Amino acid sequence: FTELSEDRLCTFVEIFDSSEMSAPLWNKLSNCLLNKTETKHKTTSATTKIIVGGNDKYNLLGENPNNKGVNGDPVISPPLNSSLDSSSLLSYSVYSCFSVLVTRGGSLLGIGYNKKGGISSSLTKTNINQFTEFSIKDNSGHQLHPISAVCSECGTLYMFSKRSGRGRQLVYCDYQINGGDPIFLDIGDSEPVSLFSDWYNAAAISNKGEVIFINRGAVQNSPNSRIAAVSLPDGEKASSVACLYKSVFV
Repeated sequence: FTELSEDRLCTFVEIFDSSEMSAPLWNKLSNCLLNKTETKHKTTSATTKIIVGGNDKYNLLGENPNNKGVNGDPVISPPLNSSLDSSSLLSYSVYSCFSVLVTRGGSLLGIGYNKKGGISSSLTKTNINQFTEFSIKDNSGHQLHPISAVCSECGTLYMFSKRSGRGRQLVYCDYQINGGDPIFLDIGDSEPVSLFSDWYNAAAISNKGEVIFINRGAVQNSPNSRIAAVSLPDGEKASSVACLYKSVFV
């Protein structure tokens, strides 16, 4: 228990039957919680700030604009300290006209332009002026536990823990594909650990250092097709991906 990450602890809470709690199990769990609390206390003073700036037409940065751009749109310039608590976040992605947060408590929040469903069709299709919680459910109606999200011009790629607690699932929402309805991408046995995106395409890196490239056009044409993880030459392991419109750098 003491070696579990916070998202694994959340998975444990999701699947554990409280009627099976024993004294030894409770002792291990309580020691883990105390250890996590002590660690968090030690790192509180070193918490990093989030600073935001730029186009804020749809309030996607979560702060009140303090200026106007050359075209008259509201902007944040000079930059402002965000009111978001960075220590509470697992993931924070901003792109073009909307933003998505994943909190350590297992919540998904969206803000900005979602009239077409670029964040997700499960969030109200309107202009959202404050961070609003929403969820994405599997085909059985069970709410999925979020780990990370990355936004692009037309949609958002999400990473969730599978309901079984074993493995991870990639889910893609794009307003030009069924109005932002969640698409459960078939990545086989690959275990994604990080997400990347740009204007058009997206990618993930697996726990084996392979690249799972999400070609938006291919998903649009065949959303149920298997997406293979690609190994790099000479046994290299990927650590970062830049998705350009006509090329990809790893």
